[in-house]
Amino acid sequence: MLFKQVSSRIADEIHQQARYARDGNIYWRGPTGIVEGRARAGPVGPYLYPGTLGIALFLAASERHRRSGADRDLCLQALVPLRREIAGLAAASDPAVPASQLIGGLSGFGSFLYSLVTIGEILELPELQEEAHLLSSFLTLEAISQDEHFDIMFGSAGALLALLALERRVPERNRAGFTPLDLAGFCARHLLDRQVPAATGGSGWPNGPAGKPVGGFAHGSAGICYALLRLFERTGEPRLRAAALSGVEHERSLFVSEAGNWRIAWRPDLRFVNTWCNGAPGIILGRIGGLGGCDDPEVRREIERGLQLTRTLQLDQDDHICCGNMGRVEILLFAYRKLGDTTLLAAAERLAEGIVLRAEERQSFGLMASSSGIFDPRFFLGLTGIGYSLLHLVDPANLPFVVAMD
Repeated sequence: MLFKQVSSRIADEIHQQARYARDGNIYWRGPTGIVEGRARAGPVGPYLYPGTLGIALFLAASERHRRSGADRDLCLQALVPLRREIAGLAAASDPAVPASQLIGGLSGFGSFLYSLVTIGEILELPELQEEAHLLSSFLTLEAISQDEHFDIMFGSAGALLALLALERRVPERNRAGFTPLDLAGFCARHLLDRQVPAATGGSGWPNGPAGKPVGGFAHGSAGICYALLRLFERTGEPRLRAAALSGVEHERSLFVSEAGNWRIAWRPDLRFVNTWCNGAPGIILGRIGGLGGCDDPEVRREIERGLQLTRTLQLDQDDHICCGNMGRVEILLFAYRKLGDTTLLAAAERLAEGIVLRAEERQSFGLMASSSGIFDPRFFLGLTGIGYSLLHLVDPANLPFVVAMD
């Protein structure tokens, strides 16, 4: 009951903070950029990770629980600009996504696809999924080939997962003649073409400083390998599994046994974090999600070590999903769903209860220090992701795992 009450208060605040532009579109203000270490307040962008689509996704989940109709209406209002843009592209003579467009699953073109599919599923609105399918017609091979990020957040791995989500609902060919599975395969081939050997063993993707491979879920090998393994499960293409295993081998070179954790590859010093985006929690998220394509004793040992660390960590100052405590809640819940260990559900509930009780005492959740004093409605960095995770604990069987694009 506590989790639903707190999530409901967050939803009420999202309603109160909604603003209307001159054209009638709805938007929210929040942290938008850092200047001299401090965030500026302004209209948030359109993407899932930092913007409007993440807010809309939370409102869809809230509607499932509150059944007021108001959350549904506000969610659909937030989608109006994207749906208008899709209609405009459909009417254009030669529409296409600019080659410079980010294509990632959380910040990029893929986030449009994933959000429409997921909100359509939560609200039982198949027309949103049909619109995502239409939108997929405008993702060109050129745009995929220009991707230099490769990762879940901004790059081809995230686009691949978004396309798999679309393929489960609307598998047919789009207006350009490609199925979502075809497009996912193009993303995978781009990843395979751009994989490079790592000096410490295995191989990765050159998206770190000086073009070196990095680890972690949001930007590194854990997330990219997870995406490849998910596609391998769907297609059985051996090259996908081989590339993923090579990426896992590189990431294992970052493991420091004394710390029981994976170091940050781009740091010159020995630095560890324990979050969804970097470190053990996110890495085991990728390993658990990829078990259908890579399940061996070493992977199981990594999962066991990572879960032990994740469930015993003390509360961090930050509570949001990306770099804070709620990301660990989501990962423990994901592990429970995939592995069936009820002690993981209990651990997720205890951690979430500690987060909520501390926030009640402080009268605020711990968000990004740089945005202190600015209302933060964002999904991965702000309040709506926290609200979603609380609802996820109430309804672990039905709400999608956005942290895994699952």
